Amino acid sequence: MEGGDHRCCAVAKAVELLDERWTMLVVRELVAGRRHFNELRRGLPGCSPSLLSKRLHHLRRAGVVERRTDGAEVRYELTPAGEDLRAVVDALGAWGARWAHDADCRGPCASVARVGGGQPPSAGC
Repeated sequence: MEGGDHRCCAVAKAVELLDERWTMLVVRELVAGRRHFNELRRGLPGCSPSLLSKRLHHLRRAGVVERRTDGAEVRYELTPAGEDLRAVVDALGAWGARWAHDADCRGPCASVARVGGGQPPSAGC
C-alpha cells in the first residue's frame, strides 16, 4: 500500500470507523452484555455521558449498534455487524494481555492473561 490509495483498504475503513477514543471500549462493554446507558457508563468510568452518547450514536449510524425502546426503557444491542466484532475484542484482549499488559496494573483487566489458560474472557476484561 506504499504510496497507494487507502480508500479501498478494508483495514483502513475499519480503523476509520472504530478508531475514535472510547469506541472499541464501548463495543467491549456491549460484547460483555451491558445493554443500558448507565451500565455502559459504569464500565467506562473515564468517559463522559455526552461522549458516550456520541459514540453510541456513531456506532448506530455505522450499523454496529441498535437502540431499542420498550416504554421508558432504552437498551443498546449489537447488530450482526457488531456481533462480528466479538472476535476482534477477544483478539485485542489476548494481544493486550500478552504484549501490552502492565505488571503493576490492578484494574479490571489485570487478570485477563490468567483466565482460561491465557485466553481472555469474551469482551477482554
